[in-house]
Amino acid sequence: VDLEDGEHVNVCGERPAIVPKKLARIPGLQRALEFYRLACTPLYEPDGVTPQAEGYQGTMIASASEKLSELRHRMPNAGGLVVAPTIDIAEYFVDLITRVEGEAPLLVHSELPNAESRIKAFRNTDRRWLVSVAMVSEGVDIPRLRVLVYLPSAQTELAFRQAVGRVVRSAGPSDDTRAYVVMPSFQRFEDYARRVESEMPVSARQAVPIRTKRCPVCATECQLSATVCTTCESEFPAAPPRIKRCQACGALNSASAKNCDNCGRAFSPLFTVTLDEALRVGAIVRGMDVAEPDVQAAETMAPAVRAMVLRSGDHTLVRLLRTLPDESWARLKTILDQSNASA
Repeated sequence: VDLEDGEHVNVCGERPAIVPKKLARIPGLQRALEFYRLACTPLYEPDGVTPQAEGYQGTMIASASEKLSELRHRMPNAGGLVVAPTIDIAEYFVDLITRVEGEAPLLVHSELPNAESRIKAFRNTDRRWLVSVAMVSEGVDIPRLRVLVYLPSAQTELAFRQAVGRVVRSAGPSDDTRAYVVMPSFQRFEDYARRVESEMPVSARQAVPIRTKRCPVCATECQLSATVCTTCESEFPAAPPRIKRCQACGALNSASAKNCDNCGRAFSPLFTVTLDEALRVGAIVRGMDVAEPDVQAAETMAPAVRAMVLRSGDHTLVRLLRTLPDESWARLKTILDQSNASA
């Protein structure tokens, strides 16, 4: 992590980051350097719009995409599931996968109409990816799912096991595929994974290398390099190209490259934390202590709320708008939501 003042901090999922002594008194810096918080922070190219293919989430998708392509040698319609923590990050994953693979995934979340119909549509197609926010859990059956990209909001073991259960399947006696979970190197998740693995029989833990691919039409075993089946001459689906473009010089590189072959630019993900972010831990406004997450949420919603109230022409609401500080609106929304839920 680049702290923008010449300082760099290494962050991992096993222990808290070691903050430089001269910055240790900044109260919010340790929170800003939390591993999982950074793992859930989207990274963009300099234009601020294009997802960074070699960013943290980009490396997760690249690894998962490679596994999915391998699995499709054995199960031609194998699919992958991305579990995202928020709708914003889910939409980021949609753009990221589209950039990496050239095929847009299907997106499902609670605010989309007909979400269940979308899941059913994905179940019955051969599309590669489904991106979800708390929609594909216990009870949702998509037998062809084999790869899971796991970056959830809930960090409980129950949620982990439910998500893993979506991809650990068998399609019958002839199914020799394996399931893969791509997740951050986060100590909590690794502990869950070890417990799950310890419950599996030893034979199920041993990886079997894929040496041939199966024709989706006649089930003939063919060489991995074959483009058509040797028996029925059906074409095998082509895997997405495994290349990435350098944003500095535009050169094309292999997906596994650490540096650009042309200009030498490093492809490793780099996070930047400004000290302004770290300094603020909340707000005290008109006697109210407001936590930082509520402040940030309120700042996001404030322009739209203000515009709607002013357009309404309701003098009572306008007076309320002047009385309540912007920073309190997220807290007010939470109270109203809770009231709604209990009614």
